[in-house]
Amino acid sequence: MKKHKIFLLFLLFIITCIFTFSDEKSQFINVGNIKIIKKQLIIIDQEDIKININKKQEFEVETKYWFKNIDDINLRTTYLFSVDQYLLGDSRKYLKKIEFIDNYKTSKPSRAVIKFKDFDNNEIQREWYAISMAIPKNEERVLQVRYSFYNEDDNKFIYNFDLVKNFKDDNIAKVLIITVNNNSGKDLKKLLFQDYEFKKIGDNKYELALGDIKLQGNMEIELK
Repeated sequence: MKKHKIFLLFLLFIITCIFTFSDEKSQFINVGNIKIIKKQLIIIDQEDIKININKKQEFEVETKYWFKNIDDINLRTTYLFSVDQYLLGDSRKYLKKIEFIDNYKTSKPSRAVIKFKDFDNNEIQREWYAISMAIPKNEERVLQVRYSFYNEDDNKFIYNFDLVKNFKDDNIAKVLIITVNNNSGKDLKKLLFQDYEFKKIGDNKYELALGDIKLQGNMEIELK
């Protein structure tokens, strides 16, 4: 068990060589989409992201992934979720709770914290949350990540699809569905993902449905 943790920390250190950029010196940078630590013959059949924006800059997020193993062997790998922030002073805890659900069973993630500097010499703290999940050959497994996020100092939420492209076909999802419910009492100033336009499907509800989409760049939400 100790060797496994040391190995995981070593892999996380390697991953942090890929840097994150931001034009604004906000303390919070982004949360990240699920990643895997090495290239595997795993495809993203579908990804559903549901975001509820509540009052006081609270964002409740549930992301559900359908991963399929197209290899001819069983695969066990580590799945990673990240939170980045600039260290302008003391670190902040933006996630109030986080839950991983592995094939409909709750799993407790491991946590590691790493600090590094980007090319502009800004100090960044990255929190990694990780679980190990097995997928039998030619089968599909469902992984869900649920968390509550607070950004008390800002009206922004950034969801990052970049960093590690270790899924088959450079992180192409056969289906991507994003649903945003704005219950904050504030109007939306920005709701962006790449060059796609969200469709308003209710008074405060927006949806984006895409097929064969490369998961890259940021989804940005900003309230007025």
